[in-house]
Amino acid sequence: MEEDESNFVGGKLAVKDIKRFINSAQYRKQKTVPDADISGYRYDPLLSTDESVVYYNPQTNHVVHSIRATNGTVRDWINNGIYLASPLAYRQTPRFKNAIKTQTQMEQKYPDAKKSIVTHSQSGIMGRYMARDRP
Repeated sequence: MEEDESNFVGGKLAVKDIKRFINSAQYRKQKTVPDADISGYRYDPLLSTDESVVYYNPQTNHVVHSIRATNGTVRDWINNGIYLASPLAYRQTPRFKNAIKTQTQMEQKYPDAKKSIVTHSQSGIMGRYMARDRP
């Protein structure tokens, strides 16, 4: 079944910033603290996890949730396999549930902010579902 993605709306994040958001999420475990500031977006350590980072820009009232891509672990590759076998089953993985939990907490903390999800590789699956379910 094909999904109608015509209602998805892109934001106005600079490409250089998107890359920094992706890297911040991807290398979260290797760094003590991700970039504290990305072009005015401030890292939110209370919402960020090993798999997701959240940044908020108070000047523009815009919040960004960047979700880590596949990191090469067996667990992440198992998640990829689950998605190939059953996209619906993928939504039951701890990895997907963590992204939803972070997104929900972000929406509660910043209810009036513009919101963006930045994804890459496996996290694109999560971002696509979240954008569809929570436009």
